Amino acid sequence: MPSPVGLCKDYVKAYKDSQLFQADDATKKTMQDLHVSKEGGAESYNEMSGIEDRQLALSPYKNLAPPSTPPLTKPFEFTFGALEKGGFKHTLANNYNWEFEETAKTAMKYKKAGMKYEDIVALTIRDVDESIGFTRQVQTMNAQSKGGKYQSQAERIKFYLKKLHEEGKI
Repeated sequence: MPSPVGLCKDYVKAYKDSQLFQADDATKKTMQDLHVSKEGGAESYNEMSGIEDRQLALSPYKNLAPPSTPPLTKPFEFTFGALEKGGFKHTLANNYNWEFEETAKTAMKYKKAGMKYEDIVALTIRDVDESIGFTRQVQTMNAQSKGGKYQSQAERIKFYLKKLHEEGKI
């Protein structure tokens, strides 16, 4: 039977971690943990990825099951945990960066053509969807993104375009 103190400590630590890293601090931590760039990878990952939220929601239940593995397997568990952080999360953050760059490249092409912002948005969504919409990376991002807001490529592209518009690039 798990200790109630252990459950409480686990929940408090997860909650403190979620409150400790907000805005720029969260971006810096993501950049450091996942080794990704700030603009496309870390900021987009923090904004759109639902992985961290799901792990935070599961955090209080981590100690519910008694450890059934012998101490000799702890190095393997640590290695698999590190692979998740360094592998899948890193890849997902880089996929957000890749999608952001594809969107920016397409939007800049239409900006140079002298189009209005509304036309740039519509044509960029159409072109990016046609060129990369059915790739494995996009399907993974659709599955791993937060709620209904970012689970479609069109919504993520609108977010990227809004960001580029705020920066004055389009």
